[in-house]
Amino acid sequence: MTTQPHSSPRKRRLGQHFLNSTRIAQRIVDCAHVAGESVIEIGAGTGVVTRLIGAQARHITAIEIDAQLAARLKKERMPNTVVRQGDFLTVSLKEFSNVVVIGNIPYAISTAIVRKLVSERASIKRIVLTLQKEFAQRLYAETGTTQYGALTLYVGCYFDVTKEFVIPARFFTPAPRVSSVVVVLEKKKPSIAVDEQQFFAFINGIFRYRRKCLKNAIAHATQYKPRGIDRKTLMKRPAELSLMNYHQLYSKLKQR
Repeated sequence: MTTQPHSSPRKRRLGQHFLNSTRIAQRIVDCAHVAGESVIEIGAGTGVVTRLIGAQARHITAIEIDAQLAARLKKERMPNTVVRQGDFLTVSLKEFSNVVVIGNIPYAISTAIVRKLVSERASIKRIVLTLQKEFAQRLYAETGTTQYGALTLYVGCYFDVTKEFVIPARFFTPAPRVSSVVVVLEKKKPSIAVDEQQFFAFINGIFRYRRKCLKNAIAHATQYKPRGIDRKTLMKRPAELSLMNYHQLYSKLKQR
């Protein structure tokens, strides 16, 4: 069974690709375990996922940036559902508590949304996102791979990331050029204690020189001189270090 969403040039400019399969939508909701939960949906679109969440969740706040789509959803008066028209990036999650977040995220703003969710994680219990495959791979990438980077480390510090399933492009309207992946982020206690802003700014700086060896990347990205670090480590590329490796490196450099 599928639903046929409305489309327009404006929506295409927003980067929206609407899920057109209730079967796939149900699989996404099943991954989120929303029964009895308070839920935020990012990008309600035509409501194919919203309706399924509302049938199980205690309460859902469905956020949709497109005014026409939001108006249509409000008219439906779905159970347990409040439809809010607006940009999720401007919504403060401090007004929520222990919520499950579900969203089908446009590629162009995927990084901004993921960073917002991590930075405001105090209000979040679990996150289930549908992301374009290329971006999703960055969240669960293994050390040493081309997809592994600063975002992998930032997300992985605070969440366990699981790849659930792939959604072929044909299940979206309009169809994107690539497949999408559903990922689940379960919040965890971080394994390190750091000044988050400074530590991840340090990692971001290093990864701007990911093709250089660590010694040269440090020299280019920071004011620190890479002394007191063993040569074997300094000859590695930035993508070859784990979060704990970066924590140890940052701690040594800060002591100088």
